[in-house]
Amino acid sequence: MTACNMIISDDRAVFLTDTALFDPDGVVVGFERKVVCMPRLGLAISLTGMMIGGPAVLRAMFRPFRTQAEALEELPDVAWAIREVNMEHCARDGRRWACDVTLAIAVYDIGDRRFSGRLLSTGNLPIRGTGQAYVPGTYLQVRNCISPAIDRHLPVEFSVIEHGRWLLERQRRTLSSGGYHSVGGMAELRIITAEGSRKRVISTWPDRVGEKIVP
Repeated sequence: MTACNMIISDDRAVFLTDTALFDPDGVVVGFERKVVCMPRLGLAISLTGMMIGGPAVLRAMFRPFRTQAEALEELPDVAWAIREVNMEHCARDGRRWACDVTLAIAVYDIGDRRFSGRLLSTGNLPIRGTGQAYVPGTYLQVRNCISPAIDRHLPVEFSVIEHGRWLLERQRRTLSSGGYHSVGGMAELRIITAEGSRKRVISTWPDRVGEKIVP
């Protein structure tokens, strides 16, 4: 699992992500920014688990949508379509790999002038403290999404630069379910407000295409 962190407050959405793309063996195959901003629709999405095309494909899939409501209604079908592409890709390569995708979504309500957060996955998501099971392909309302999980709580006064770098460095040292490190390339901060978005690289790592990530 690559880094997919989303922190929501009423007046902004913050994403902290890496840029590494890797194959089922944990070998880096490229680097790409993982947050897609769609100001026309009032949406920003961070995507993990997509094997081919990355966020550029997701952005292209959203071009036909005219409204935020229409996009949110169709987004589960988009997620399942991406999973299907992943499965076809794995079948061609003769590999067995988790083909599920997870999306962290920041939604801006123009009427209320505030942000909300949602998670959507074709696999399982932990719902802590509810005793409920997540139903794949449905929305889960969240304020924060920290993935991969770390063994520390976020600081109460969270500084997106200072603590964002600290968070991604801890995630970089976390082993994925496949037994390899999967956070690399660059640590990127993206802040979205009603006025627009801005991004900043807050850390870089010496990872190379064709090699595994070594923290």
